[in-house]
Amino acid sequence: MNLSLKQFGQLIDRRKQQISEIRKKLEQLPYGHSERPKLLETLNYFQESIPELEETYAKRTRISDPGRGSRHPQPGKKGLLQKYRSSIKKVIAFRLSQDPDANDQQLCRWIDAEGAVELPPKWNKKGDRSFATAYKDKTIRRSIESMFSKVRADMRRRGLL
Repeated sequence: MNLSLKQFGQLIDRRKQQISEIRKKLEQLPYGHSERPKLLETLNYFQESIPELEETYAKRTRISDPGRGSRHPQPGKKGLLQKYRSSIKKVIAFRLSQDPDANDQQLCRWIDAEGAVELPPKWNKKGDRSFATAYKDKTIRRSIESMFSKVRADMRRRGLL
């Protein structure tokens, strides 16, 4: 599934709501009713899919919250990821810690693929919320490159790159 983190959470909630609705229908239907087998099959499918969906959601949450497992900061200093208030900068730093040689275009594609952060509204000139598409626009590219450059510089200062 290629859903954003928010959509994934909504899907899990919707499945749980559907499970409770199916249970209510089953309580109201008599035992010999023709709809019962189909409802029971759907109920079982939804109940079995919830743990897998929650596990996938938890994994994606860890990816979008790169603060977990980051290096310990030196005493008296904030960690790099704690320093940033911007979720975009946190995600960039996380990805660069995994692949220090990634270029700007690769970073944009990775951010889009993960769906961890939204494109800032002022960069969304073409109506497409894709970082890769925004990177192709020369006026926006300078802003994106500047942000990536600042994160790389911080990481170099701390000896992480």
